Amino acid sequence: MDKSLQQFLLVARCQSISAAARMAGLSQPTVTSNLKKLEENLGVTLFERH
Repeated sequence: MDKSLQQFLLVARCQSISAAARMAGLSQPTVTSNLKKLEENLGVTLFERH
């Protein structure tokens, strides 16, 4: 499975980018960047960011 899709699913489960990043052993900016790239590739917004 694509890494950005795996990270998307983990963020959805954790309901937090920071928590998902910790679980994946990645930095929060890395996960955020990968999610933005996934959104751009799909042409949709996947999460509302607060």
